[in-house]
Amino acid sequence: MRKEMSKSNEELKKIEMLIKQEYNEIPNHKMIGKTLRMKEGDARFFYPGTKKVIQMVKRGSVDGKLYYVVYGDGKYRYELFLVPAEDFY
Repeated sequence: MRKEMSKSNEELKKIEMLIKQEYNEIPNHKMIGKTLRMKEGDARFFYPGTKKVIQMVKRGSVDGKLYYVVYGDGKYRYELFLVPAEDFY
């Protein structure tokens, strides 16, 4: 039970950090306009293994990671999502 609580607390801290950090756009990044296949992602918004055109690239101000901005799938196909670059092949 204690292990589950600490994992739950870690997830909450991670989500809080992701919400609070700023995502700074990197204009003219070489990946903008490239098509990549998703290897991971939230199944509510993306079909497994779909190809996505990178619309924009941003870097997190706290974690320093790259994020790609892509359109979702299905009913979310007109909405943009911020997805960690590591979730792509």
